[in-house]
Amino acid sequence: MDVPGIGPLRLDESLDWYYSDAVRLVGLEGIVGHVVLTEGYLADDDKPAFHDAIAEFLAINEDTLRAASADVFDYYLDTFRIDREQGWGLDLPEIPDPDSVWDYVSFGTAFHFGRDQRRRSHVFASVECECAWEREHGLQIVLRDGRTISKVGPYDGHLTNADAYADDRLDAVVYVSPFAL
Repeated sequence: MDVPGIGPLRLDESLDWYYSDAVRLVGLEGIVGHVVLTEGYLADDDKPAFHDAIAEFLAINEDTLRAASADVFDYYLDTFRIDREQGWGLDLPEIPDPDSVWDYVSFGTAFHFGRDQRRRSHVFASVECECAWEREHGLQIVLRDGRTISKVGPYDGHLTNADAYADDRLDAVVYVSPFAL
């Protein structure tokens, strides 16, 4: 199967998903990864929406990330707070401000595309990243229609906070603090 703009996809039978050859995110210092589509893509009636989201995602740049810096920094601060309150004594970095938070993130190399469970109205790109403050759950970055960061936080596999918490009021919320629940 071919996808416009990225070419053929191959099936990984062990994971039951299709993946592309390596693609480069030129606007993000040339990060290289693979577009990943699951069976949802094959059954979807609007494949051009996937193609558009993939093209938008491949064109993201640092400004896209900077727009979510405050939310990612809030995730870091909450993790730092939980560590201190629980007395875990984790060796967490001291990140001074939202502008610096991306220095502690390593972008993942599998770019998953799919639809949200509740509305199925958008195609989302989800990337699991490593981050220096949460080594177990990392950082999940989700981009609605491949272009706008719409969810950040520990990796949970959900594409929206509305899906993650079964609460439609959280549909437009980028980061949900555990202290706000």
